[in-house]
Amino acid sequence: MMAMKLLIAMLFSLACGWARAQTVDATLSKSRVYVGDEVIYSVVVADSAARALPAVDFPDSVTAGFSGQSKQSTISTEIVNGQRRQVRLNQVVYAFSVRPNQPGLITIPEAKVTLTDGRTLATPPVQFEALLPEPSTDFTIDISVPRTDVYVGETIRATVTWTVTQNVDDWTFDTTPIPPGLRVEPSETPPSASSGRVTEFRWFGRPIYASIEQVFAPSGGSQVQLRFYLFITPTTPGQQTLGPLRVVFDRFTGRSSYTRAYSESNPLVLNVRPIPTEGRPADYDGLIGSYTLRTMATPTTANVGDPITLRAELSGAEPMTGADSLPDLSTDPRFKDAFRVSAEGWSEEQPRERGRRVFVTTLRALSDKVKNIPPVIVHTFDPEVGAYSTVMSDPIQLDIRAVREATIADAVISPGTRPGPTARAARPTLSPADPAFWAPPTAEQILSAAPFSLRVTLASAPAVVTLSAGPALLAASAVALGLRRRSNHPYHRRRRALRRAEHLTIRESPAAGVRAAVAEMLGAEPSAVAASDVERLDAHPGVKRILREAIEPDETGASQPISPKDARLAIRTLRRGLGTKRKGETP
Repeated sequence: MMAMKLLIAMLFSLACGWARAQTVDATLSKSRVYVGDEVIYSVVVADSAARALPAVDFPDSVTAGFSGQSKQSTISTEIVNGQRRQVRLNQVVYAFSVRPNQPGLITIPEAKVTLTDGRTLATPPVQFEALLPEPSTDFTIDISVPRTDVYVGETIRATVTWTVTQNVDDWTFDTTPIPPGLRVEPSETPPSASSGRVTEFRWFGRPIYASIEQVFAPSGGSQVQLRFYLFITPTTPGQQTLGPLRVVFDRFTGRSSYTRAYSESNPLVLNVRPIPTEGRPADYDGLIGSYTLRTMATPTTANVGDPITLRAELSGAEPMTGADSLPDLSTDPRFKDAFRVSAEGWSEEQPRERGRRVFVTTLRALSDKVKNIPPVIVHTFDPEVGAYSTVMSDPIQLDIRAVREATIADAVISPGTRPGPTARAARPTLSPADPAFWAPPTAEQILSAAPFSLRVTLASAPAVVTLSAGPALLAASAVALGLRRRSNHPYHRRRRALRRAEHLTIRESPAAGVRAAVAEMLGAEPSAVAASDVERLDAHPGVKRILREAIEPDETGASQPISPKDARLAIRTLRRGLGTKRKGETP
């Protein structure tokens, strides 16, 4: 009887352990949160681990992302059949960051977990409540667009202005409802402001930059305006409503205390029309907007069959919808009858520049009768006028030379064959070779020559000099190679470039030197550097202010407030901030 009880106890213990090994659960760090605030959703797997991340179908009312996993171990005491023992429970916790963007009761459905042994288990669903904080009427949001009648695929730029009357912190616009028929993307270029102050925050996980400016309040005093751009692209025809734009933030209430609040804008209603089919060109490829097209060819003087590089530069306002390629030239009779077009077609040069796309292809003239490269033609739909238009580059003049195909028969004239006119080449009389150098030795000279002796050769003066000088030459070559590699290292090239930029502030102007320095640090062309690009540098705010104020007069036409000496000192600070190059590291 005792043996039967022990067996039952053992089986019960194994059953408990087996049941514990299959346990998966879901927990929430909070049951009530404000809209926009974070709640941690955790999937807990006991005595096992998941083969992959738990699969969770989060609802549209939240923004969620995986934030990491951890291992936990707990020890508990169990009493079975009068016997006390300690049981260790190992758990793997998979955590997700969840932020609700709408108020109400939110349900996160079951998470499916595939264990390492192949079994799939599911957690129970969990719920939490999302609440809107206190509304703030003195913090206003305004959104404006050039027009509300737009076309499918057309991108318009919206200007958002948030007026702040008190100190705020920890703000987010991620609670703004965005309909599925609109694509809203942040702009990395902030509106211009007289203060030049720029801040960065996140728009649904993506960086966005806003200008900050202090303005006078209608009721007296001053207030702060934060302005940024959004690119809105309708994808579905019909009436589409964005918003209201909602920002949730902490507002200062005095004595270092903050309270959660929110502000909303009026909804933005867009009337979206489909792109008309009437008048649409047969080879229209979705380009929307107003553009210019310029082409360049290198070289313009070539032989038949030689490669000619054709570069096409398409310029327009961002985001340049549909400007991902150019028409296929191999199907254009103007090109395929005169050129052999590269089978690879157009390739886009990277990185892209704002408002500019550059495409490259290769052409080969089929005959010397080709006199020019025809214009490249691109069709676009201009939403400003509601009609299709044609963008055309200028033709490029070419000088193509004929090339005669040469064969072996042109080089070898067989006996008894009457040569043609092209085979009559000059045949100068061959003179005897100089016997002192070029004449091959006779058999008698070869037999009478002294045999090679290594001992005699090594004992000669040239051999001694060569062997003794070898190590020194090798060491000198190694030093020279090391110095050359060191001077060509990107770290040293950047320092030399910044020194040249310092001299430019004296020889030309503070703006020229600063543009060259900022371009070197960002890997851009000096002519493309704007004052706002300075904020991307990892430098002291005071240094960035001097660099920015040195460039702004070129953009605004104002007088130069920065002296060459101050600009040179700021660039020198950048150069010194490069630090010491570590071995094997490219700063």
